[in-house]
Amino acid sequence: MGGRNGTDDTEMDACVKGEGTLMESCVCVCSVKITDGKAMEISNDEGFANDYLKCTFDQVFDAHATQKEVYEATAKPLVLDLLNGYNCTVFAYGQTGSGKTHTIYGPKDGVATKPDDQGLIGRLVHDLYDHIRRRQSDQLVFEISGSFIEIYMEQINDLLQPANKNLRVRENTDKGVYVDDLLSVRTPTEDSSRSHTVLVVNMVQRDVAAATEKRATMYVVDLAGSEMVMKTLASGKTLNEAKAINKSLSALSNVIKALGDGHKHIPFRDSKLTRILQDSLGGHAKTCLIVTVSSSSYNVAETISTVRFGTRAKEIKNDPTLHEVQCHISATSSHVGHNIVQVQDASMCDYQQ
Repeated sequence: MGGRNGTDDTEMDACVKGEGTLMESCVCVCSVKITDGKAMEISNDEGFANDYLKCTFDQVFDAHATQKEVYEATAKPLVLDLLNGYNCTVFAYGQTGSGKTHTIYGPKDGVATKPDDQGLIGRLVHDLYDHIRRRQSDQLVFEISGSFIEIYMEQINDLLQPANKNLRVRENTDKGVYVDDLLSVRTPTEDSSRSHTVLVVNMVQRDVAAATEKRATMYVVDLAGSEMVMKTLASGKTLNEAKAINKSLSALSNVIKALGDGHKHIPFRDSKLTRILQDSLGGHAKTCLIVTVSSSSYNVAETISTVRFGTRAKEIKNDPTLHEVQCHISATSSHVGHNIVQVQDASMCDYQQ
């Protein structure tokens, strides 16, 4: 995640979250060992006597880490960055069943019966509105809007307006890269599976006295499962879905590799996913990657692949840019901020994949 160390070019933060076994009916040995909260080792051998992969991240969590701990180490610092006018991205990558979607959205039924059950999005939205309530005044006006999309079989669909399918990705100097014709409302209700999902939070902050305006966007991305097609035993439509997922994740890996190798041409246009994430990867956003892994030896190949993805992504350097412009603001518009924050905070947090 860029920007916390005060330098112009900053590396992406990468955090790893470990879960228990995915194959509960199998007798599996632990393949992951966490050493000091930042380093981890992966091996096929329970005793770690043979060759093993060792890697270091900004933070490594075990299966006992709470939702709050993960949120505070990853997305929480980005809330203030968003309000200060920086584009931000959090995206989660990992095998299906490794805790990826639970980390982002919380319980499967969408109901957090215990305070710690709440997912990253719920905590982020609540923090965002808490900060706005403390900051807003007649002179400081906030507008918050949200959109929710899925990328399914290389088509972008609006989850808030199901009739809006196969939307186009566009780019201009004012908005940067964006999805055209998205409905911007505050109540995600549609369910989705076997796809990438992207929550888009747009923030506008107007300072009436200084006649300045800050605009920034937060992306929260839950990537589809990264498991091998052969291992899923998929066929028919499900196989085609799995192939489409693998294609877009491969495009993402290719972009990350090209950025890491310093190539002049970066293949952002190879998939809708990488096009949307263009500003988040080597661009001007502050970005945090969460990778989730299984500790089961049955899944050691996927775990190694996931960790290597995170290691490569961590080397990407972004150049976070403040989005602030001078503008004419009518004093009569200052009441808008008081109305915007009346939105039900939990409404963005009800979706569950």
